[in-house]
Amino acid sequence: MPKTSPETIRTLAKTIDGLRDTFASTLTDIGATTIAPGDFPEADDLSTAVTNGATSLAAEVTNINTALTHIVTNLTTNAQLYADAEEHNEALSRALGGLIDQVNGAFEPDSTD
Repeated sequence: MPKTSPETIRTLAKTIDGLRDTFASTLTDIGATTIAPGDFPEADDLSTAVTNGATSLAAEVTNINTALTHIVTNLTTNAQLYADAEEHNEALSRALGGLIDQVNGAFEPDSTD
């Protein structure tokens, strides 16, 4: 089982951020989609379907990109919180270790007795 660490969380955020770039370029490609139908009713229907489909798809890709942005932001924030918690736990562990040493020292027999 992989160990969770601030760095693994940041790596995941970076990977997801790369997906955002893919969706952004897809959005550009969708916007560039055009169709030149002939002059008959079925061709007009095709043009309408492609235009409406491209508009709908562009909206969904934008929503996905927004969701990915939120995920990256949350992962980045949580990676920092995780790092801060690790630092806090290490400091607390050192402090408790010092207290335990003091308590142990208080109960050790005095060598001068």
